[in-house]
Amino acid sequence: VKRARLSQTAQDFLGAYDAESEVAHAPSLAWHTALIALARVEGTSLVNYLDEAAQRGLAQRCKGALSNRAPMKLTELFAEESR
Repeated sequence: VKRARLSQTAQDFLGAYDAESEVAHAPSLAWHTALIALARVEGTSLVNYLDEAAQRGLAQRCKGALSNRAPMKLTELFAEESR
């Protein structure tokens, strides 16, 4: 339930941002977001609010996003259905 709410919050934020902003975000924003998230679970400044299974899942999701030849939409990165 919490994951679904967070996913929906991210989707809502991005939708509102895109609707109101005069500047389109870069197509590579999902890659940048994935890199930041990956650094938080495999880097030196680790998150303390995710259990080990959630950290592994996040790392797998980020690496999957980063392995694509073309960046996915940021909304796809946050999509609950693709998990």
